[in-house]
Amino acid sequence: MPRRLDPLTPPRPAPAATACAWPGCPATGTYPAPVDPRQPQLRQYFCAEHIKIFNAQWNGLAGYSPQEIFTMQLGATWQRPTWKMGVNGVDYLRRLAAGEAGVDPYGLFSQTPLPQRPDPTTSHLPAEARAALTLFTLTPDYSLADLKARYRALVKLHHPDRYAQATPTAAHQAEKLQVINDALQVLKRYARDADLST
Repeated sequence: MPRRLDPLTPPRPAPAATACAWPGCPATGTYPAPVDPRQPQLRQYFCAEHIKIFNAQWNGLAGYSPQEIFTMQLGATWQRPTWKMGVNGVDYLRRLAAGEAGVDPYGLFSQTPLPQRPDPTTSHLPAEARAALTLFTLTPDYSLADLKARYRALVKLHHPDRYAQATPTAAHQAEKLQVINDALQVLKRYARDADLST
């Protein structure tokens, strides 16, 4: 780690002019380079031509065993604290993928498809029935058992009691639950009119 400069401490004087550390080079060495990877504070000096060659050939891990390299890597990356994502870590991600997880306030994980052309199988339905079918992800030939099962799953997912009271999330979920209840009534009415008693 580089040493922090203190504005009150005078800077270190430049080393006296030394010869380039490259064998046989008579030029003045003005560019510092480490002597040994294990002792980076020890410096040698090269001329402009030879510092480029030295840097291209330098291996900062020379002389270290594979176990020492692994230990350095482990200390640099694996010892940092980590936090679980969401409420229950991996379980949360599994439930999120299954559509059973909690809050997604920005709709990042929403499975709601983008608006598309009306499905020919539902184009004969009123707009509110089509919207309700989309919300419940059902087809027009649904059964009442399918409707009840999907309603239970949606209520379990969006019930405001799952969230802290007096929060925007709970209020949003209460509104969402009201939309679900309204859609249920529409689909029940449609089922009664179409006689989907199965």
